[in-house]
Amino acid sequence: MKTTLSLAALVIVATSMFSQARTVSPHELPRPQNDTEVWNGALDIKVMKLRLRLELTPDGDNWAGKLISLDQANTEMTIDTVTRSTDSLAFEIKKMRISFEGEIKD
Repeated sequence: MKTTLSLAALVIVATSMFSQARTVSPHELPRPQNDTEVWNGALDIKVMKLRLRLELTPDGDNWAGKLISLDQANTEMTIDTVTRSTDSLAFEIKKMRISFEGEIKD
């Protein structure tokens, strides 16, 4: 029940933000630094697919990053923790209760 309500709230917020935002091309964003990894994808929230851009930058022995919602006026969300290896990626944005874990494949 709690998960359903959280997902419903996310859809409502995303939909209201989407209706006020202009759709942009990833090419309209500032070019990242040379050592920044850029990942593009989409989040399917049933009523639409939100295009997302993940930018990861090496920060000493760690990684820093941000998640950009292209369809929500390039809204940027700072990533709190990033774990990156040659075959996996995980990150978390605590304020928005967003987390991701995945495998990296050729």
